[in-house]
Amino acid sequence: MKSIFILTAFCFISSLSIAQSGNIDSSFGVNGKVITGFSIDNLQSLASAKQNDDKIVVVGFGYIIRTDTSFGFLAMRYTKDGIVDSSFGNNGITIVNVGDDYISETAQAVAIQGDGKIVMTGYAAKGLIKTNYDIPTVRLNANGSIDSSFGNNGIVIADYGSGDVGHDILIQPDGKILVEGASSGYFITLRYLSNGSLDQNFGEAGKVITTFTGLATGTSVALQPDGKIVAAGHDEDQVLLTRYLSNGITDESFGSNGEVRSNFTKLFDRAYDMALQTDGKILIVGDATSFFKDTAFLARYNTDGSLDNSFGINGLSKLPDTSGIARVMLQKDGTIITSGYGFTVSKFKSDGTTDSSFGTNGHTTTEGIGQAYGLCIQGDNKIVLSGFINDSVTSHITLARYNNDINQKQILITKIRRWLQHHNGFTWDANNNVSSYMVQRSYDGIHFNSIARINTSNTSNYTYQDQTAFTATNYYRLQTTSVSGAVNYSNVIAVTNDNIKISPNPAKNVLHLEGLPTSNIKLTVVDFAGNVAISKRLTTNNNSYNLNIASLQTGNYLLKIETNDDIITKQFIKE
Repeated sequence: MKSIFILTAFCFISSLSIAQSGNIDSSFGVNGKVITGFSIDNLQSLASAKQNDDKIVVVGFGYIIRTDTSFGFLAMRYTKDGIVDSSFGNNGITIVNVGDDYISETAQAVAIQGDGKIVMTGYAAKGLIKTNYDIPTVRLNANGSIDSSFGNNGIVIADYGSGDVGHDILIQPDGKILVEGASSGYFITLRYLSNGSLDQNFGEAGKVITTFTGLATGTSVALQPDGKIVAAGHDEDQVLLTRYLSNGITDESFGSNGEVRSNFTKLFDRAYDMALQTDGKILIVGDATSFFKDTAFLARYNTDGSLDNSFGINGLSKLPDTSGIARVMLQKDGTIITSGYGFTVSKFKSDGTTDSSFGTNGHTTTEGIGQAYGLCIQGDNKIVLSGFINDSVTSHITLARYNNDINQKQILITKIRRWLQHHNGFTWDANNNVSSYMVQRSYDGIHFNSIARINTSNTSNYTYQDQTAFTATNYYRLQTTSVSGAVNYSNVIAVTNDNIKISPNPAKNVLHLEGLPTSNIKLTVVDFAGNVAISKRLTTNNNSYNLNIASLQTGNYLLKIETNDDIITKQFIKE
C-alpha cells in the first residue's frame, strides 16, 4: 500500500453578488467559487465535513497521472475562505491506495473526530462487476497523514462477499465509528472501536445486516441521544428506515417491527441523507423518479416512524427538480438546509414551508460548476456546497459558498432552577413570547433527548417533575420555541440521585471518590469530544478510591461509574 500527495488549483471567476441570504458569497474563493485540479488528472469530491475551525475537508476519488500514476481515496482540505490548505497532506491533498488488489477506490463519506482525526469510508472495486466491491474505512491524522494506530496502517477492509459499499459514517460520543452501506442487496451497519477493530458487542461480531424485500441500500445513519441508531436508505422503489438499539438489535417499537417503508410516487423513490431534530423527529431527503420527470423531496417522520403530517403537505416538501441526489442539515434556529445534485441549495422553515427570504423563493442554483454532493454549514452560518465538474478529458473539485441569515428575532433565554419541594423537579418563569417548551433530559449533560412538551398557558410560572428519572445524575434543559418560530435553549441544571461524592472539584492530580458500590466497578473518564482518556476496572472492595488524573490535560471531563445495574455520570474539572 502507498500514499501519494500532489496538488494544483485554479479558480473559476464569476460576477460579484450582494450579500443577500441565499446569494453566492463573493468573499469565498474567487467570486464565491473554487475549482481545483490539473487538466490531466481526475479529482472528484463526493462528501465533505467541517472542522471546528471552519476548515472544509472534502473526500472522494483521486487519480494522479502526471508523475507516478496513483489512485485511491482522496482527501483535500480548504481554509474557511476556500483556499487550499497547504499544511494538510502534501500541499493540501492526500491520496490513499487502500490495496493493490483493487482497480478503483472511492470515498463516499467523511466524519471528523473530536481530536481532529478524519475518518472516511466508501468502496473499493476488485473488478468492473459491482459484486466484487469491498468497504474500506480509512483514518487520517489531523495533518492529513495516515493514522497508523487505526486498523492495518490506517485502513480496515470489510468484505462480506457481494457488493459491499459504504455510504455514510458517524462518530459516536464514545469514539466508536458507525459505517452504513449495502451488502448483498441488504442494509449493512458496521461499528468499529476507536482502534479500527470491529465492536464485538454490536450485532453479530460488529455488523448488523437488515433484509428488506428487493435489493436495498443503506445510505445514511444517525444516532439518537438515547443511543439508538437510525438507518435510512431505499430499495428499487421505496424509502426505507429501520432503528436499532445501541447493541444492534432491531428496535421493534419503530414502524412495523422495526421497519418503515414509504412510496410517495408509487414508482421509484430513493432516500439519500438524514438528519435528526432535537425532538427526535427524522428528516429525509431523496428523489422520486417517474416515467416523465424526477422530483426531489424533503420528508419528516415522527419518532415512532410514522410520517409527520404536520410537516409540509402531508409530511412532504418539494425540492427543485434540479436537486436530485441531496443532503440535509439542521440549523440552530430550527430551519432546514438541503443541497442538491445540480449545485442547488434550499432553505425550509421548521414546519416544512420554504423560507422565501432565502435566494429566489427559498432556493438557489449555481450553474457551470458541475454537480454538488457535499454540504457544510460554517460557524457564521454560511453554506458551502462541494462536488466536481467534468470536462472533455477529466474532472475537477468544485466548491461554492452562499450567504445565510438565520432568524435572530425573538430568540428568548429562559432560566430554569431547582424545584426544591420535589425531587427531580425544576421550575421557571413564564415568557409571553414563547409558544411552547420542550423538556429535555440527558445522562451526561451533552446528549439530550426530549421527554415532554409543555404548551403555554396563562400561568406566571411553570414546574416539571420527572417521574422516569435515571438513577444517578440527570441533566435537564428547556428547548423554547418563540411565537415567531425561533428556537433556543435554557441553561442546564444537574439533579443527582446517588450517594457518590467526588472531591476536590476542580482537581489537579487526584480525584477522590466516596460512596462507591463495593463490587464490579468500571471507571471511565471521557472528554467532551467523546474521547476516552482513562479507563479502569476496580478490584478493591472499598467504597472509596483515589483516581489519578495527573495525565489529563486541563479542561472539563465526565466520569462514568459503571456497575452491573447502573451508569452514574459525574462532571469534574481538571486544573
